[in-house]
Amino acid sequence: MKILLDIDDVVLDLVGNLLKKYNIEYEDNLTKDKITDWYIGNFCKCGEEVYKYFKDKSLYDDIEPIKNSLEGVKFLRLLGHRVIFCTHSSIEVAGEKFKTLVRLGYLTEDQQSDYVEAKDKSLFDPSMIMIDDKPDNIRSFKGTGIAFNQPWNLKEDLPIRVNDWKEICDLFRIMAKNKEKI
Repeated sequence: MKILLDIDDVVLDLVGNLLKKYNIEYEDNLTKDKITDWYIGNFCKCGEEVYKYFKDKSLYDDIEPIKNSLEGVKFLRLLGHRVIFCTHSSIEVAGEKFKTLVRLGYLTEDQQSDYVEAKDKSLFDPSMIMIDDKPDNIRSFKGTGIAFNQPWNLKEDLPIRVNDWKEICDLFRIMAKNKEKI
């Protein structure tokens, strides 16, 4: 099975890293749990200006993985699944995420075909399973979408949710044991 895996805030802690930079620059103490909808600018002192961080190549220099994500990706591959990283990036940082995934051990340089930059994830094959934190991506995807819980998507009515990488692995372990799909 092919698994379409979002990068930001599913594999790598983008908002956590962004908030480190934002809180220093704007002398704020905003935390992830305070961001309760998709539009982070609604929660920042600087409003829409916060989106400048998404265009900053250095944002991925010191980014941390989401807890257990690397082990989880390795486990999915061990079960025989093909993991395809899919993300949307501004033109300024296109390719930086791939370099980061290689640096952190999620991919090798030879696995470029397992990395895709795409804004519209609904275009992917509906036989795939997608794990994402953006409610609009889950809703528009024609296949099975799994919402990776983050504070900004908890108010949304999404049918399948996981809290962390342990739950992702447990879900796929059960599917493999029972030889079934979600």
